[in-house]
Amino acid sequence: MLANYAAGLKAWHLLHGRPWIVDSKEPKATLNGASALAPAMLKTTKCNPFTVDTLAAIHAHINHDDPLDVAIFACITMSFYSIARLGAFMVPSIKAFNSVKHIIHENVSETKDHSGLTVKKFHIPCTKTSPIEGEDTFWAAQIGPSGPQAVLENHFRINPAERNTHLFAWKHPKGMRPLSKPELTKKLAAIFQIANLPEFKGHSIRIGGMLEYLLRGIPFDVVKSMGRWSSDMFTLYLHEHAVIIVPYIQSSPTLEPFTHITMPPVR
Repeated sequence: MLANYAAGLKAWHLLHGRPWIVDSKEPKATLNGASALAPAMLKTTKCNPFTVDTLAAIHAHINHDDPLDVAIFACITMSFYSIARLGAFMVPSIKAFNSVKHIIHENVSETKDHSGLTVKKFHIPCTKTSPIEGEDTFWAAQIGPSGPQAVLENHFRINPAERNTHLFAWKHPKGMRPLSKPELTKKLAAIFQIANLPEFKGHSIRIGGMLEYLLRGIPFDVVKSMGRWSSDMFTLYLHEHAVIIVPYIQSSPTLEPFTHITMPPVR
């Protein structure tokens, strides 16, 4: 709140052509002090990251012939492997669906490189950082019960729909219904309780996808690009940073000769 207030004051001065004579170090010190003195109950707790095992546990507790279950599992799986914001793949409410702003079947495509390797691409028409042009996110086929290719194909089999229908629309008795946040949240909460899983938040999926790729030794810059982060702020989500850095700090680094180009630059 204080940071927003300070930014508003500065913006007012710039807007009205008035000099902003505050030393840049002073607001930072004030905000740092306020943050340190803030009561613990007001601080946001860290998100538990999703893992492949989390997806496997959810996979074991859904009905793979139920339209809603299938749509929900497809939505979180696509979000995980493409390091996408979960909110970009669903709608806030059923009536809020807009085929221009929300992802639809037509926004899914495949592309191949010169070696014939295939990736599935999803164009999100409207995002927080790119509300006009939208953003592309993608993944490659994976193995295991959460393999996104098989999961998406099963969703399309159970919930066939027109090209202008919400990508994760599901077959409701009254017709195709876009997947909404309340429906997804309610279902996952029930599964977490039954499977004795820790509490997860929506952002947990994106954090988990990032950690999954980093733990595979994927270069930081590649993961940053996949997650569409414009800065290094994504490093704040490295809950398992010690595990991720393990291959790089051995006496004989296991990732040589690529270590010098995969780690973030030294500042």
